[in-house]
This record gives sequence, C-alpha cells and structure tokens, in this order.
Amino acid sequence: MPSFRTYRVLFFLSLLVLCAPTAHAWIESSDDISRMNRSGILNYDAPSTNGITVAASDYYGRGRIIAFAPNGSVMYYNRSYSAVADIDRAHRGNQSITYVGKDHSYTGSQCSADKCTLVAIQKVNITTGDSRRLYSVVHPYHPSGSFHDVDRINETHFLFADIMDDSIYIVNTSSGNRTWEWDAEGKYPKSSGGTYGEDWTHLNDVEMVNKTTFMASLRNHDRVVFINRQNGVLRNWTLGEEDNYSILYEQHNPDFIPASKGGPAILVADSENGRVIEYQRKNGNWQESWRWHDTRMQWPRDADRLPNGHTLIADTNGDRLLEVNQQGEIVWSIDYPGPYDVERLSAPAESSAGPSASSVGLTSRTPTSLNKGLAVANYHVKSVVPSLILNATLYALPPWASPVSGMAILTQSLLLVLWIILESGNYIIGIRL
Repeated sequence: MPSFRTYRVLFFLSLLVLCAPTAHAWIESSDDISRMNRSGILNYDAPSTNGITVAASDYYGRGRIIAFAPNGSVMYYNRSYSAVADIDRAHRGNQSITYVGKDHSYTGSQCSADKCTLVAIQKVNITTGDSRRLYSVVHPYHPSGSFHDVDRINETHFLFADIMDDSIYIVNTSSGNRTWEWDAEGKYPKSSGGTYGEDWTHLNDVEMVNKTTFMASLRNHDRVVFINRQNGVLRNWTLGEEDNYSILYEQHNPDFIPASKGGPAILVADSENGRVIEYQRKNGNWQESWRWHDTRMQWPRDADRLPNGHTLIADTNGDRLLEVNQQGEIVWSIDYPGPYDVERLSAPAESSAGPSASSVGLTSRTPTSLNKGLAVANYHVKSVVPSLILNATLYALPPWASPVSGMAILTQSLLLVLWIILESGNYIIGIRL
C-alpha cells in the first residue's frame, strides 16, 4: 500500500496541474483586466451603434450602470447601488432611464433590523447626470431585495414583480398605496418551485401585455404566466412547466411580441439552458420558432428584439453584451462584467417594437464549428456539468473565469478539503499510535 507521503505528492501534483486552466483563463483575459480602472469601468470604447446602449449589472457586476453613446464612447457611469436589476427608457425622450437599485448596506432611520436592504426606483438623465428617486422601500436584508422588476403604467403608477412576496402588484407611487395585487400563494403547490417561504417562485419579471393582462416570470417554476386582472392566471397561455427543461430552465426577462409585430410570441433568456429562445403562439399552443447560442454563452439574463430584427443580449456569465443580426451573426459586442439587463434607447422598451422571428425569418444559431481547443473544452464542460453548479461557481468567481477554469477551481477546492481531512485524520491516528 502506498505511503501517506505518496498521497501527499499526488495531491500536490493534482492541485498544480489544475492551476493550468486558471492561469490560461487569466492570461487570456489580461488585456481586458488592464482596461478596467479601479472603479471597474472599461477603459475602452465600444463599437459604434445606431443608438445609446445602456447596461446594468447586479451583485456580480457590482451594481454598474454604463451608457455607451452611438459612437461607442462611455457617456454615463454610475455605481451608487449594490445591484441593479432592471433598466427601462423613461417615458419621454431617450436621454433618461428608470432603474431598480438595491442597497444592501442601508443603515438609515427606516432600518429596524441588524441589516437592511433599500430597494428603489431611480430616474436619471444620462446626459446631465440629474437623478431623483421615484419610490423606495426598506426591509430586513434579502439577497434579491423585494421588487426585482417594474413596468411603468403612467406617471404615478408602476407594476411591480416582488420576489419576497411571490406577487405582482400596482403601486401609486405618489401615495405608496397598492391599487391591485395578484399573489402566487394558493395558485401552485407549496412543494413546487424553490423553498416555500424563502425563495419559492423567484418572480423576477413582469410586463404589461395590455391594460388588463400582465405577463410574469416564475423562475423557480420554469414558467412564464399570463395574468388577467379579473380572472387570474390564463392557464392555456402558460409557457413552460416545472422541471421540463426542454422548454425553459429558470428563465429571466421574457419579452412579449404582439400580434401587430408578427406575434403573439415570447422572446426569453433561457438562462440555465444557456440560450436565447423564442416561442410563437400557433393554434392555441406555444411552438419554438428561434434560438441562439454559441460556445461562449453562459447564463444569459436578458434579450431584446430591436425594430430592425436584431437581438440585443446580456450574457451574464459570458461577461459580454452582444447584438446578433437576422442571419444570427454577431454584429456588435463588448466585454462587460456580469450584465443583467441591456437596453437600446433608440428603440421602444424591451421588444415591444421588434418583429417576431417567424415574421421576418430569423436564422437560428447553435455551435457547429468548434475548431479551437479552448472552445471545445468549454463546450464539453458545459455539456457535462449541471448548469446550476457551473453557473453558481462562475457567479462566485472573477469575470475572467471560464467554464473550464471554474471547474478546475471547484475541483481544487474539493481536493484541498479532502487533503485537509486526511491530514487531520493521519495526525489524530499518529497521536493515538
């Protein structure tokens, strides 16, 4: 039987070999790292576009908001919140935005707990920097905050998606009163979704379809649901079903494309499946009509269909923003740490003015040519490692980490823990002997 010293050598060599993928990923990204200053803002210009592009990050991207001018220069930068979950073009003009900001270290007079979270709707003019708070709530610390997404109804009323309460509701922000509410409680079994009472539905998005119907994303139920203000959930319009990952897998930010633009259709960031996908409503059912992903895409969390048929995407663990044309080719992209949401301000909100994939014949794209060693390795890691484990690992690591290096770091950590346990056992046994 090999001596314990032999096992030590094997542990050491294994840990050393596993450093190679991490070192390679860091070296490959060193140019990008050198382009980031102490505030984490990219020090280089983006490619030019036909409008202002605004991107926001949550905790992984340190709550950044960056606006790129049409010529690609950075025209606005802000990092005043711990995380930003939603950005929208303000009602008038294309120089102002509203966003949901979260401050997880709030200590003001409204805080009655040891640790509090402030969640606010903020409006800012990205040209002048003028900013004002439209609405806010303070509650005991919660990692996702209370509301995660809002849709503006008019100057004073907003539609909220509340993760903590598993509900959507309308608030008159001038008075603070709720004027309508729908609660997921009692609509689905408590054994479904996530842990009931903690993170059950993870209701992460809501959108007005019309004055009487809203669309909401129940992430932990793998469903996009339609809710009528009078009749509740329209069951025959639900897209997805729990744990049927061939349809959706813990999705983010679904966008409704109306009949006037070739719908009804839903464009959605199918996050844990690592793809952007669209479903068309045909004969009373949802049918897949378009999908897009490449070897780099990892946990996308937003996709908007632009009026010209292009699709603007926030690829969170791929650490980039990108735009693909009707032929599925990338025509604009920039490295950006952990984006959650992206908007093109020259276009109406989200995908409301974008055509459906079926109406303009968009070309789907999936990886077909893996001619680079790293691309092959990353692709195979993503095909073998469960997405929840891989994405959780990448979410906790620096932006430069790749799927391969992420798994190498995770394996190193497990080996190190095992080594420490064995060393401890050997020490105890040695004393006893």
